[in-house]
Amino acid sequence: MTDRIAALETKIAEAQAEIAALKAGKAASPPLPPRDEVRIVPLLTERSDLPTLREMEKLYSAVKALSPWPSALTDRFDDSRPFRGFTSAFRWLANVPRTDRPNGKVALSYWMDVCRGWLRARNSVASDLDANALILAVLASDVAYCPANPQLGVVWELGLVEFGGKPASPDAWRRILTGGASAILPPSSPARRMAPLSPVRVVVCG
Repeated sequence: MTDRIAALETKIAEAQAEIAALKAGKAASPPLPPRDEVRIVPLLTERSDLPTLREMEKLYSAVKALSPWPSALTDRFDDSRPFRGFTSAFRWLANVPRTDRPNGKVALSYWMDVCRGWLRARNSVASDLDANALILAVLASDVAYCPANPQLGVVWELGLVEFGGKPASPDAWRRILTGGASAILPPSSPARRMAPLSPVRVVVCG
């Protein structure tokens, strides 16, 4: 009984102290949450109107004959790796804004890094992606492109931008499914030219 009375007296004292603080205008503000509990999570959006697996296989068959690096179409340890890289690149391209002309300010290697980062952010495998897979995915979509030509000082250029631009066409890949390679966009002229490769002179001494 004595313990209960003591507990009640303690609560009464605390209440009286709080009332006195309120009257004096010194009410304590509610504590802020610890800084490590506040997290900013980016919103990961993604299109859902992509080809089915069967349609993706048909797209791959339609463009792989145009591969700029045919040796990359095979993998001695994993036969399906080139196709997986193609599907990963195509998935990323479907969510990247387009430009009407190739973007000469951005190198192909940069777009590969952006693509890998985009895939990793969505817990997807990015190690299957290579330059060949990315170019084939470009050919299977509606991205403007300029092929590389070292003799003329031209490097690969893609009509992509990270911000702004226009969305991917929802019909381009369907046209390639029905029309095959003939429905692939023709290459564009380059936005810039680098120094062309000089021919190698061979001097024979004898």
